[in-house]
Amino acid sequence: MTGHGNIDLCRRAFKNGAFEFLTKPVDADLLFEVVGSAMEQQKAKVEARQQWQPLQEKLATLTAREKEMLEQLILGYSSKEIARQCSLSPRTVEAHRANIFTKLEVNSLPKLLKTYGDIAKETNQQLWSNIMKRILLSALLLGGIVSTASAATGVLSQKNLSLDLADKLAQSVLQACAKDNYNVAVTVVDRAGTPLIMKRMDNAGPHTVEASRMKAFTSLTTKNPTDNVMKGSQSNAGAANLRDIPGFLLLAGGVPVKSGEQVIGAVGVGGAPGGHLDQACHAVAATGDEGYYASAKYVHSEQRASDQDTSSRPGVGQFVGGKEKDRLGGASLAAGYQYGNGWRTEGEYTFRQKTEFTSGSTTFPTSLNHLKLNTERLMLNVYRDYSLGYGVSLFGTAGVGIAKVKAGGWQGNAAREYADSTQNNLAYSLGAGISYSPIDRLSFDVGYRYVDMGKVESGYNTFGNVRGLKDEQMKARLASSEFTIGTRYLF
Repeated sequence: MTGHGNIDLCRRAFKNGAFEFLTKPVDADLLFEVVGSAMEQQKAKVEARQQWQPLQEKLATLTAREKEMLEQLILGYSSKEIARQCSLSPRTVEAHRANIFTKLEVNSLPKLLKTYGDIAKETNQQLWSNIMKRILLSALLLGGIVSTASAATGVLSQKNLSLDLADKLAQSVLQACAKDNYNVAVTVVDRAGTPLIMKRMDNAGPHTVEASRMKAFTSLTTKNPTDNVMKGSQSNAGAANLRDIPGFLLLAGGVPVKSGEQVIGAVGVGGAPGGHLDQACHAVAATGDEGYYASAKYVHSEQRASDQDTSSRPGVGQFVGGKEKDRLGGASLAAGYQYGNGWRTEGEYTFRQKTEFTSGSTTFPTSLNHLKLNTERLMLNVYRDYSLGYGVSLFGTAGVGIAKVKAGGWQGNAAREYADSTQNNLAYSLGAGISYSPIDRLSFDVGYRYVDMGKVESGYNTFGNVRGLKDEQMKARLASSEFTIGTRYLF
């Protein structure tokens, strides 16, 4: 190209494929050298395109969606990022990625970039431009990280109370106070003492806002409920001057918000009489973690078969109870969701347990009925947690679900069998327990529950009874008293 000092013209010329910039007057030898170099470069491009022909044919086999994902892969996006941008699940992205690797005959991402990066550069200038921008941005970020590495060694990573959770806590407290017809103000502060939420009920006094803020600040700073701080200052002369600290208010109504053992904020309430709000707020505030969880339990059961009898017993005398209780161990697995307001729900599967009970009659005191049961359960449980502080919580629970019971057995000896019968009974449970969280998101639970699995009955007798008939079934009502020890992890 020959040209002059018009910068805009030169820029547009290079953009449209110019190879070199020459100014007049042009030296003949230099022009010849430049033209020769341009021809060599063009020849190399032609040869490269010929080599790319098979690769372009493979590219043509990709679907539109796969081509879109190929561009994302070349740009360096992860599968999760691609899934988010394309509104797909990560599993679907992985499936498309596998198809791309198969069709293009590559077995790794580096090989994909090496093989098809040059094609992207030559045939898709916009894609190549995006790649270069991403590389440049990564380099700039890396440079910033390296340049500040020495300073970053002193940076702390800390948990803090989110605005969303602060709003939930404040709203829960206001709802609890409204039920008792108390007009209050509530303030929620983060771990630095900065107010996140301040709310005042319509008829609350103007002083309640500042009172709630000071209670929250006092609780955060002391990492204790303000009721405890107040009592400590009254009983300990050395702590009496706490009331003189600027911003402190030693009245009940402020509680810390904890994540595990870390204090991440505090809640303060002003306007209601008495210190009962301290406990009410604490129950709300200390259950702030929200998310899915999984749990496993060891279950020690004492199953009881009450009201044992047979369905048709004329001529066999009065019913006589035998072994009505059986103790055994078992296990269960559960998955659920913790709502961050003290409530959680879960689905629980209790693995199969085998038990055996006996009964008889006054006419045949030694010919006992042996009722053999196999039980397993699938339950939907609801829990309500009440925090006591220091990682300790009490909980109450109720559940409803299905108990699958297989009932059979024999009479007198194993040859006189009752047929097996399988039934699905409605089951319900009630219980309570205590939890301890030694570290964030991990809890250990100890509890008791009563489970009613309804009435069970075996199949009919396969042998002739005293009347020569096969019309008897063993029957009982089945319940279980269970002590559980388990662990729970919040994701």
